[in-house]
Amino acid sequence: MILIIGAHRTGSSLLGSILGASPEVNYLGELRLTSIIHRSVVGGYREIRATLESLEKPQKESCLKLIGPEIHYMASYIKAFPDHKLIAVIRDWRDSFCSLRETEWPALRGNPITFSEADINDMSKQYLLLWDMVSYWVEIRNGLIVKYEDIIQNTDQTIHDICKFIGINYTEEMLSRNNWNTNVVGDHKLRISDGIFSSSIGRYRKEYPDINKYAEPGSLDLLTSQGYLV
Repeated sequence: MILIIGAHRTGSSLLGSILGASPEVNYLGELRLTSIIHRSVVGGYREIRATLESLEKPQKESCLKLIGPEIHYMASYIKAFPDHKLIAVIRDWRDSFCSLRETEWPALRGNPITFSEADINDMSKQYLLLWDMVSYWVEIRNGLIVKYEDIIQNTDQTIHDICKFIGINYTEEMLSRNNWNTNVVGDHKLRISDGIFSSSIGRYRKEYPDINKYAEPGSLDLLTSQGYLV
């Protein structure tokens, strides 16, 4: 089992889509099993297992995406799949914040949401809290941290390294959007990534040039430690 974890709008859908194009991967997408697991760890385990047992080619690697609140239940997923490979996708949270303005709801498409200074501060605090969880699991499970920016700017090498970590073969066909999510299985919410766009990096400079003023100081220190410019 391949587990992809991260915050919302960090590129997890993009990475999942790319891996889902591999003939060696069964892509389960983003399973909504939080309520099941909250009621019963055993119930959640059985639900996922039922999906895996229904696969035509169970010998392939399976890939599951856990985002935001789902990471709170990480221990349950790990108990269910002790032999997993963990990949954490990170991104400059300031760009993730801008991306949140572009809602997926059709009724609001084309009408970006306007956030307040308090929203910026709250987002930066959530980023700190989520990173505490992500970094904890990466450390104790020998996971791999992947930057969204590396996927965009150094795509071939980054995906090649990820495939090596997982133990599957890298092919150029994995980068073709036409092949994304070709190996999707199970009953889950699936979001096909929009694609690979360099304009998604550093967008906060244009959309929220004063964002640093309203951010929690610790979140900026964390960005610096991760190699981002503040």
